[in-house]
Amino acid sequence: MADSNGSDERSSRNGELDELLQAARQADGLSRAAFRDPIAGHGLPALKRVASWMTDASFEPGVRWLAVSVVLRIGEGYRDQAIAALRVAATSAPDERTREDATAGLARLGASAPRAPRPLNPTDWKTSVTRTGGGRWPGFQDHEFGYVKGTRWRARDGSASLAPLLVTELRYLEPTFESYAVERIAQLHLATPARYRVPNEHEQGFRASKRVVYASGPTSEEPTLVADVVAGWYLEKSGGSSESAAADDLWDWPYFVRALHSEPFRDELARAMVAHDLLIGAYLGQSFGREYTPGWIGRYE
Repeated sequence: MADSNGSDERSSRNGELDELLQAARQADGLSRAAFRDPIAGHGLPALKRVASWMTDASFEPGVRWLAVSVVLRIGEGYRDQAIAALRVAATSAPDERTREDATAGLARLGASAPRAPRPLNPTDWKTSVTRTGGGRWPGFQDHEFGYVKGTRWRARDGSASLAPLLVTELRYLEPTFESYAVERIAQLHLATPARYRVPNEHEQGFRASKRVVYASGPTSEEPTLVADVVAGWYLEKSGGSSESAAADDLWDWPYFVRALHSEPFRDELARAMVAHDLLIGAYLGQSFGREYTPGWIGRYE
């Protein structure tokens, strides 16, 4: 009975929040401010609902202003979550006033303003793939799982490398794709330098989304690990537990989460997953000499 009562209470609270949000959107400019504290009183559920208002061009500026003020008030108790939301709004809001309000909100919470990505000159990054690149790749060899020394499949160019074959195909989609061999790990990243290298920080390679190929396998430290190749699209999810880990404009994860609200994007993702029997969820495989236990895995049927 206690679980039932708790469920009823949560349902009632959600219904109350729905009514407040609807009324706030329909209110005129003079009375809209009165909804800030009642909405903020719902804490994190309210923050998650109004965070998207700050970057939604379909709302009038007054609604976006209310969303910033609600997030800022909730940030008094949930600082990290509020900072993550305000960082996105500071660079992605459709109007300058909302971006300025979000930046000011970050300052009030003691957080720095998000850094604007500095675009690179395309001529500085695009490398050519020779006609022989990948032409003699023999497939993965036994000694290439789990190790880097003596391997050739990750080389940016070379007749016995897999990387040139993948880059050539990806450049039909986006001509600036490059390959990046991960240091001291049997992993290959494939990404656009405009996201992977901006702003020329090593950590940006972790924040940016990328295609990946992992050749996991036994090592001297973990001789029982199974040799396996994992390929897919990887997005690092920021935990947002500190200011340095907050998902700001340099992270691609917030853009992916917002894209999931788009029906065309969801449909295209579903079609690709069905066509290629793909899984979505936590990374399945081995890395850094240890095996990961997936948090959740989903598939379309």
